[in-house]
Amino acid sequence: VQATLSQIVDLINGVYLTSVTLTPSHFDMISSSKEVQSRFDDVSKATSTTVTLEKSKSAIVVEGKRSNAKRAKTMLISALETALPSKFMKIKIFKPLLKNIGTAKDFAKILIDTGCMVSLDRDICSFIVQSNSSDQKVNAAKLVEDRVKECSKLIQVFQVNAWLAHHLLTQYADDIETVGNKHECHVTVSKTDLIVCIIGKQEDNVTKARQIFDSIIDQVNKENAFVDLPKVSVKEFFGATSRIMKKIASDHGVQIDRVKKTESRIRIQGDPESVALAFGVVNDWVQKWKEKNNTQKVSINSDINNNIGSNSNIDQNTSLLNVGVTEQPQLIVINDNKVTSNHEDKENDEKPFPNGHNKKEEPALLQQKETKSKVVMDNRSYSVDKLFDLLASTSAPADYNAVSMELGNGETNGPSSSYCKSKSGFLVRL
Repeated sequence: VQATLSQIVDLINGVYLTSVTLTPSHFDMISSSKEVQSRFDDVSKATSTTVTLEKSKSAIVVEGKRSNAKRAKTMLISALETALPSKFMKIKIFKPLLKNIGTAKDFAKILIDTGCMVSLDRDICSFIVQSNSSDQKVNAAKLVEDRVKECSKLIQVFQVNAWLAHHLLTQYADDIETVGNKHECHVTVSKTDLIVCIIGKQEDNVTKARQIFDSIIDQVNKENAFVDLPKVSVKEFFGATSRIMKKIASDHGVQIDRVKKTESRIRIQGDPESVALAFGVVNDWVQKWKEKNNTQKVSINSDINNNIGSNSNIDQNTSLLNVGVTEQPQLIVINDNKVTSNHEDKENDEKPFPNGHNKKEEPALLQQKETKSKVVMDNRSYSVDKLFDLLASTSAPADYNAVSMELGNGETNGPSSSYCKSKSGFLVRL
């Protein structure tokens, strides 16, 4: 009734009104939390909607444009799952199952058996389960999932991606109709929801129709292959006349197209054997292109590499790709609980390094020339190259503050630990 009322108001006023009803105890917890209310304000601003708490309804009410209101509702429910992890949960289901599962009789039975509040939210095609007991919540969730499985015997729904849905509708429409007629099932492919739905009156017929449909999808996947080219190579692969692309397509009897709304993805179409051969040829071309353009070979000592992987404190929010090529690291030395850096005054220049080296006799790795990569490589090689630049730099800006570093277990490192630190905060133990 509430869902129907919201749609009528939307048609009349152009404003969609929806809500998330909570138990009184949960509503009190949410309304008294400034952090949660701040999160609700952020959702309101991000979606251009009005979010209010109505105590009389024990509900969070969302008002705005229909698409925005539904998006806000999804965000609010995610926030509630975070704020009330043991008391509140969402169980997503496919839209075609709503009619069979979402009956008052089903909800009443779950309520009696578990003592939980269970509601169906049609805006986001989900069940909302609430309880003050985590055990009751888990039991209710299991009953909902069991009910979904029971209904799925006569209604099979599964997700497909956009290109597959389009291909099924344009190339296999007759086959899909044949499957439905043969097994007395209604088979639909939704390009909007990106789902396939098979509905029948007998479980065996639905199961057989699903098996045949799976074989169709398997055939479609064999007839289509996708390759992500390095972005810098796209111009060379297609070129002004698409010479390389046309030759591969002609040699193997396939069609090669650039995927819309992507920068460097191509799609190969044809019979399965030809597609497999063309796919291998394109991959070989990509590999040769990388070898030709990746002229710089970077190698890092395995001991250093192991330390980077297991013993260092690395800021997980800092990507190697953000480390500048010319960025200069600072060498920080921790010795007898005293921290010094290679940018302190000259009287510290002669102090020995913890590993026995004099400061003027820097480790071999730091004496290597700084390397600057002029070719954009694939992500992994590019990252390794940036890491090499970071390690190979010998000088550092003077605006660094030396800091004491700690291991993951909170214990300070021994007196022989040395670090390189870049401006971005990337940290490497040498």
